[in-house]
Amino acid sequence: MTIKAFLKTVFSIPMLLLYWFCYHFRYDLLLMILQFYANHFSFGQPFVDRLIGESYFSQSYIYAKQASGYFQKSLAFYEKDFEHQKDMKIKGEEAFLIGSQYECGKGVDADPKKAQQWYETAVNIGYSEAEPALNRVADRLKAGTGASGNQCLFPDVR
Repeated sequence: MTIKAFLKTVFSIPMLLLYWFCYHFRYDLLLMILQFYANHFSFGQPFVDRLIGESYFSQSYIYAKQASGYFQKSLAFYEKDFEHQKDMKIKGEEAFLIGSQYECGKGVDADPKKAQQWYETAVNIGYSEAEPALNRVADRLKAGTGASGNQCLFPDVR
């Protein structure tokens, strides 16, 4: 066994421990260290890239769950405030935001029919910015295509 092969083997053990810490605790500094020492790892750069990718992928699931919780809180607030809101412009914006959450499936299961109802409410209140969204959802319901994620950018209101 050459010295280089021996050193790569020796470095592999702490690198696996480092990866375990990165995966379970998600420290960005540890990920940077893992990247820095990738050439000393016995499996090389592609394996380290895979480990880092797995770490970020697992984080996206965690962040998606957190985001869903915040979307649910905002939806509950908007639905509750909608009932008591006196300002019609704000009421229309809230109906539009509730509709967009149902359309995009943010915090709830995507439901184009509920989205259409909320968009219609917003338009009936006088919030004209909801008309394109209402038309988009109505067209998809007529075509039978259901929910689509490409329009799910945060609407520019307030």
